[in-house]
Amino acid sequence: MSYKVFICYDPNDEEISTDISSLLELNDIKTWIKSRDYSEDSTVFDITNAIRDSQCLVLVYSEDAKKSNYVTTEIDIAFSSNIPILIFRIDDATIEGKLGFYLKDKPTIVATENPKEKFSNLIVDVKNILNNVEPKDENLDDSPIIPTDNHVFICYDDEDEELANAICHNLEENRIKCWIKNRDLSVNDTIFNVKEHLESSQAVVLIHSANSAKSNYVNTDIDIAMENNIPIVLYRIDKYTLASKLKEYVGANRLDAYPDVNSELENLVRTTSEILKNPVKKPIVKKIPKAEQKPIEKTPEKPEDDNDRGGFLNKKVIAAIIIVIIVAAVGVFALGMGNSGNDDSGEVKFVVGSSKNSSSDNNDNSDVKFDANNSKQAPSGVKITKYNMHDLRNNSKYSWNYSYFAYGTLGNDIIGNDNYMVNTTFYDSNGKVIDSSKNDIKSLEKVGSNYLLGDCFINNNNVKKIVVTVTDNNNVVAQDEYKI
Repeated sequence: MSYKVFICYDPNDEEISTDISSLLELNDIKTWIKSRDYSEDSTVFDITNAIRDSQCLVLVYSEDAKKSNYVTTEIDIAFSSNIPILIFRIDDATIEGKLGFYLKDKPTIVATENPKEKFSNLIVDVKNILNNVEPKDENLDDSPIIPTDNHVFICYDDEDEELANAICHNLEENRIKCWIKNRDLSVNDTIFNVKEHLESSQAVVLIHSANSAKSNYVNTDIDIAMENNIPIVLYRIDKYTLASKLKEYVGANRLDAYPDVNSELENLVRTTSEILKNPVKKPIVKKIPKAEQKPIEKTPEKPEDDNDRGGFLNKKVIAAIIIVIIVAAVGVFALGMGNSGNDDSGEVKFVVGSSKNSSSDNNDNSDVKFDANNSKQAPSGVKITKYNMHDLRNNSKYSWNYSYFAYGTLGNDIIGNDNYMVNTTFYDSNGKVIDSSKNDIKSLEKVGSNYLLGDCFINNNNVKKIVVTVTDNNNVVAQDEYKI
């Protein structure tokens, strides 16, 4: 893939470099940046090709960049490939030595006092460089888009992801900066990072459907937006009834886009831009193809009544829950009476999702109990699909040397059970536990098509096995292991 601009920087300057990348892309200038585009499967050849395929290299220059061998190598590749170089200086580091040779007489933007104040200069200079490389479109609006920290948070359920992406694209075509989870949430982000992006947004665009109405994540986002008085623009894509509390909060910012999801796109752009106090007079919209309009879940329209207040349960539901709890308590008591005196008679005969048929690997002193008399078939199981290891020895920001992240898939019935816990244990070559993490189902982060099942932060790079166990009240319902 051809990139217009390669962002060259030291990892200590990643934050401002990411801002520059986002800014350029908001101005329709495609960038390559290591923090996003360098994956676990990438090699140094991918970086070399990205530089050679680009039409400009923007160097974020600082004391850290000056000392970085990687930065020097990337500048060397650009120089030898005749790629134009634009320097964006963010401190008073001198340019000398080998870099002095490469960067002599290169255009420089001095942004040592407040780099963000020089962003407009950066856009203009990059466009000037690119216009010497490719023909200029006379109909193109060359005025730079200089966003503040303002952005719109796209809130949706994963089942409506393709539609959410298309809506995000339409908003950004009209110069409305968006934050959307499946693109902007990185591997190292947590639910707290998502909350920060939501709380700092100027508006929330909610893709409302039967799917989103039932989503714990979406309902949590809505609650946070309401608590922070953030305007919500509701884009309703099916007839599933709105909760009274949400309907009251949204007010006139409600767009009923069914049965045709394209019918309210222009109004969505207008409404959102007016909230941001930067109204768009003639919205540019691209119709969403049917391929991206997933079939909506056929759920009967939920009746609205005075008891419906979003997260609050009505009296009938509460009564039903109480009955279930009483029945469950009686069953547990009876089971306990029937098993009294049989301390060690149970042996695990099958653990769903694991390659083992016994509990021989359970040598750590965890509080997970393998009880055959009380075990049950896993709804769909757990599967570890991959892991990431980050070497942080050269990064002074962290007090540990290595971090491991385990990713995997979970069955729908497991995801839907809020009582389940996910226990992730990391073992060394001797089978000893190095570290472990424990999360409830609701707190798991979705990263692409996988969930972040667990992580560990250690000083020695000796993880050899990862075991993920899903439990219900300490009874194992699913398990999988991954050998490194």
